[in-house]
Amino acid sequence: MAPRKIIPASLLILVSCSLVSLVLNLCVGNDSGAHCIPMAEAFGEGRYAFAFNPGIPPLVPFLAGLVARTLPVEGFAAMKIMSS
Repeated sequence: MAPRKIIPASLLILVSCSLVSLVLNLCVGNDSGAHCIPMAEAFGEGRYAFAFNPGIPPLVPFLAGLVARTLPVEGFAAMKIMSS
């Protein structure tokens, strides 16, 4: 395969794997279901007092909250989009 074709082929594989993961991943971990998803929903709704917890690193709920605020989705869908 020519070097010019490797990068577009890799990007196509990356996007297709992300879409498959987005559609098929229906399981929720204990930490996501109990902490991260409600925090992402709170951030998406603008309730910042409930969006951050001192015991949980803020990057994942923050990014999922940005997705929930930008797109009209709930916390679980925002976590799936952000993680894929």
